[in-house]
Amino acid sequence: METSVLNFVGTCEDSFLFEEAPSGMEEDAFRISNCNLSNCWIQSKEQKFLILRDSGSLDVQDLNLEERQQSECRFNIQYYLNTNRETTRKRPVILYALKNDQKVAVCCHDEQKICSQAMDLPKNIDEANHKALFYRTKVSTNLYMFESSVYRSCFLAFEPLEKGSCFYKLVLRHKLEDEPDEPCQVIVSQV
Repeated sequence: METSVLNFVGTCEDSFLFEEAPSGMEEDAFRISNCNLSNCWIQSKEQKFLILRDSGSLDVQDLNLEERQQSECRFNIQYYLNTNRETTRKRPVILYALKNDQKVAVCCHDEQKICSQAMDLPKNIDEANHKALFYRTKVSTNLYMFESSVYRSCFLAFEPLEKGSCFYKLVLRHKLEDEPDEPCQVIVSQV
């Protein structure tokens, strides 16, 4: 009788997810999960909402109830299974929106900037990092931190365009271990 080792990888709704333990694998690798979270708002603690404009730009602004119903402010989270068991608290994910029937992902860009990019979500990621892959850590109900897999210790955050401005932008914020988490916390709520 052949046996294999199974590793617990997480939960999805009312199911427990396991995967067969890799043998001899030394690097991180990711496989797309059947679980995803659809139609969510991504917002700051100041109640500013992330929006994907027709131009492809990612903007952040106040939205009234009617404006929140627009598809441009609805995002999805695609979960990935991680072959590395050391990071079980950090769930690998890709944030994306649908624009003209195409998936547009939130990506890390040169010089630690954030941009949107149309892409087919990868089924497998054979590297330890990917421009669209973030490690999601749950802080509390609906409150999360998203760490870049490309720029470690850099998290998605909402920051004012200028000092004292009421206009915000989505950025990658570098956070040291001993710094407070609050500036890097993002609200994710179901529509």
